[in-house]
Formats: sequence, C-alpha cells, structure tokens
Amino acid sequence: MPKCIPCLGQDIKTAILNGITAPDIHALLDTIADCQQPREITFCGTKGKRGKSAYNLFISRCMKGKVKSFGQAPEVMRGCAREWREQKR
Repeated sequence: MPKCIPCLGQDIKTAILNGITAPDIHALLDTIADCQQPREITFCGTKGKRGKSAYNLFISRCMKGKVKSFGQAPEVMRGCAREWREQKR
C-alpha cells in the first residue's frame, strides 16, 4: 500500500495565500506538497482506536470463566448486564 502524502491543490493554496498575509503561513504552505488536481486536498493520519468503555471492560471480566459453551453465552451476558445495572445504582 503506498504511503499517504498530504497535499493541497494550487487553487486552494492560492486562495489561502490571498486571504492571509502572515509570512509564517506562506512558509508553511511552501512545505506542503502540491496535489495533482488544482482543487484537491489530501489529509493523512491515523485514526486512533477508541478505547473500551467501562461497560465493555466490566462485561469482558464478568463473562470470562463463566462461559463454557457457545450456547451459554446469551444467559451469562444477561446476568452480567444485570450485575452492571445493579452496580451503577
């Protein structure tokens, strides 16, 4: 998979430069690569994975060791959810 390279199209850079006169912005825009299309913008970055909620952690801990077969899972899950609701009171 090719590495993502952030870029701004020439039309976008020009619009920014016409609207902002600060020299540091001009220098910053010079460091950003030009996109192939004049009105293209490419952002690169990683999306962080959302952490587990308190509920997810509780249910995970509650169900471990209680489920011996796949058929037991729904009943154990209901019991764990009941415990969660009682704990929250």
